[in-house]
Amino acid sequence: MKRICAAPLFLAGGGADPPPDYLIWVLFGAAGILGLIAILCSWRVRRLLANAVYSEAIVVQLDKQFGGGLQVYAPVFTFTASDQLSYTVHSSVFSYPPACQIGDKLRVLYREGCPQNAEYVGLFAQWGVVLISGCLSIASFILGAALILFSRHVI
Repeated sequence: MKRICAAPLFLAGGGADPPPDYLIWVLFGAAGILGLIAILCSWRVRRLLANAVYSEAIVVQLDKQFGGGLQVYAPVFTFTASDQLSYTVHSSVFSYPPACQIGDKLRVLYREGCPQNAEYVGLFAQWGVVLISGCLSIASFILGAALILFSRHVI
């Protein structure tokens, strides 16, 4: 007797066999690892936000880089830290279109004693890794659960 799975994913192959069990374990493993990364990164961001020193910076330049066929931009900003020294920082957060223009004022934050590692305050600048890894974790979990539910259901 030929087994036919109820999920449209499997019916497309004319009643193909369900996916191997290792695929389900890989998806749940990836969900766990990505979820752990999201949790650890969120703790780091929350600790940074709680203990950060804030300052106002001015965008002095836009770094350009090619990514995915587009030219993306990251701000280079200058600010005066609590030690009364001036620092110029190249942001690692690129965007298209540019998130700011030369001459714009930004709010920046840094750990006490590490102004050379300043970041501008923005959703993606602080929470980007948490959002991406969290969403991928949830998607991987849902896909694994769907494979279990639909591949085990036989008509």
